[in-house]
Amino acid sequence: MRTSTAVILALLGLQTLPVIGATCQERHVETRAAGSVCADWAARRTLILQTYEDGSQLYNPLLFTKQLDESVATTGTPNGALLDSFRAFVDDLRSSMVDQIRAQSASETLNEHQRFLIHRLNTLNIKVENSGCDYAFNARYQAAPHTLTVCPFVTRMPKEAALGLIAHELGHLADPCNYVDVYSFSDKIKAQAANRAIQQRLLTKEIQNCLRDVPHDQVRELSTWAVGNTRMAAQALTVFASENTSRRTHTERLVTCGVVNAPVVLAPKKYEGSPYLSMISCVSERYPLNGTPAPVTGSSDIGSSAVVCDAQTPQVKETVADYIGSSLTAFALKRGLAIDPGRGDLIGMFYNSVHCDEKDRENPSYAQSSVRMSIFLQPGKSRDTLACTGEVSRECTIPPGLLGD
Repeated sequence: MRTSTAVILALLGLQTLPVIGATCQERHVETRAAGSVCADWAARRTLILQTYEDGSQLYNPLLFTKQLDESVATTGTPNGALLDSFRAFVDDLRSSMVDQIRAQSASETLNEHQRFLIHRLNTLNIKVENSGCDYAFNARYQAAPHTLTVCPFVTRMPKEAALGLIAHELGHLADPCNYVDVYSFSDKIKAQAANRAIQQRLLTKEIQNCLRDVPHDQVRELSTWAVGNTRMAAQALTVFASENTSRRTHTERLVTCGVVNAPVVLAPKKYEGSPYLSMISCVSERYPLNGTPAPVTGSSDIGSSAVVCDAQTPQVKETVADYIGSSLTAFALKRGLAIDPGRGDLIGMFYNSVHCDEKDRENPSYAQSSVRMSIFLQPGKSRDTLACTGEVSRECTIPPGLLGD
């Protein structure tokens, strides 16, 4: 009787390794077949699959919610060198995205999308913090405070395991739905940052003085919004590119009074020129799965399609982030993103963990887990790094230029 690869691994207690000659479909998309990543993890009964020389540990995603101690789940690695290595890895990936965007045209002909995105990437705040971490192996990007927050537990894992996760979050940054015009507070107001109450009162007074001829209820509404936590954290008034309201008009007027500074780079208002437009357009024709897709084109105003940018239909934005992130992963790998020897098989771990957990259960916030896994596997460079063979099914095509081809 033949013993499955998964059972052999379980019996020997070996590190989960790629199955030589396995196709990407068998290894990563199928969930129950012998030799699949999911079958390997299911056969292992230990929480920690492998401990590496640098001190990082590979945890079994199928046991996260059952066996992960809270003190581990909510805190980062105590290994300073490991944390520094992780931070450098994230920064290298961010730099790779800048290079990916620049590679789409000559430096002297960068369009407004490219200039805006490069500025946003160069000014991105990156934090390791247990904030909003309902799932330990996670991260999130918030457009208004312009912050990528990585859950602390991620830093305990090999950095390669986080590649798909961080690339996905940078995909959100590059989605025009998250374009934000940043009106930073004046130096006078910033000088009071140490005392929030004083700063809020000063900002409110400055707004009232500037907008004396504006109806009182509008001034009150603007002031209440201006002193909110998100604006205070950013030390700026942040207005989404898709927003075309009196709030934008009043905010722009505050520039003339010296209450806030004009944005360094204005966010584009139309999709034309986005390096990722073809993928965004394709996704918008197919998602949300249980709704009414609203295709966007280059001539579409950003935010004009409520379905594409609406928080009530997250499937669109999440799938866009999957495509952008997958293109970035392959581009970064092709341009030499540092992967430790023997760890190439870990780069898909985030998508593997999602797929092995969900097994295509319906999720109103995301595409089917097998589709997300296939999006990640679409670029040949990613498949090569995972040491699997054969192509996978695809819904939308990633342009070769975004892959560095």
